[in-house]
Amino acid sequence: MTPRDPILSWPATAHSSGGYPHHDTRNSFDDDLESELEKAGYVENNTFENLPLRVRIVLGFLFLTLALVSFDSAIGGICLGIAFALLVASLVCLVQSLTKLVGGSARKYMRHALNYSGYLNIFIGIAVTFGVQSSTIVTSTLTPLAGLDLITLDQVYPLIIGANVGTTVKALLASWVTGKYNAVRAALVHLFFNIFGIFFFYVIPATRYPILHSAERIGYYSARWPLVALLFLLMVFFVVPGAGFGMVYLYKGNATAVGFGISITAIVGVLVVAIYWWYWRRDGRERWHYFLAVKAEDHRMRMEAVRRARDDDLAYIP
Repeated sequence: MTPRDPILSWPATAHSSGGYPHHDTRNSFDDDLESELEKAGYVENNTFENLPLRVRIVLGFLFLTLALVSFDSAIGGICLGIAFALLVASLVCLVQSLTKLVGGSARKYMRHALNYSGYLNIFIGIAVTFGVQSSTIVTSTLTPLAGLDLITLDQVYPLIIGANVGTTVKALLASWVTGKYNAVRAALVHLFFNIFGIFFFYVIPATRYPILHSAERIGYYSARWPLVALLFLLMVFFVVPGAGFGMVYLYKGNATAVGFGISITAIVGVLVVAIYWWYWRRDGRERWHYFLAVKAEDHRMRMEAVRRARDDDLAYIP
């Protein structure tokens, strides 16, 4: 015997007068719907029987979705989402903890300890990263410290490049343990790449300016308009590498592809020159900073409204 359709049979049993539902609460509606589904054979007693009906519906949808897609892809997507949520939550907790713990005399001592020499900060970054075996931990800790104005950008820069060197030690030790020639060679490439990066972008003072100035500008713009940070990440990690690979593919193709690549290169060059001319020779710079000021004021007003709403809600709590 096939189960009867709950959509067709439920109104006849749930409505005593044959009209609209006579139940006034959402819980009674759920109970009637659940009982009708059980009578129709759609709901069986299982380990989730004590969960609310809505929770079981959501879980059933998730399990059905996992069953319809590739298992590895589904698990990978779920783990990626959980990892991202944990990363954001950890950074928020880290910033709040540092805000409460570091203050007063600790701020002065930290600045004094890191103010001796940039080269000493490089070795401090190497030692700390070697101790924790992760440059990500060091970088993630330095970022909120700089945001809280505990250390300056000139102090953060040598610590980060030192952390980049310290993270190569783990790979070098692992390659020595394996005893494979190619593994040791790859680890040495990683090490020398970061060491030569220090010589080119720190030892020569003139090479520090583009990096520090760009970081200051992007940080200032992001503080005024947070969307700048997202656009910067998209440009650096997706648009620019994708455009570079695309141009390499075009220039390695036939004559038509090469011509198309040259045309795109010319258009991009003209756009860069036009933007530069508009920003520095026209009123582009003033317009851009006025736009950022408007966005910053809008953000300030929204945050003020959120604070007032929170204070009003707390005022009603006995």
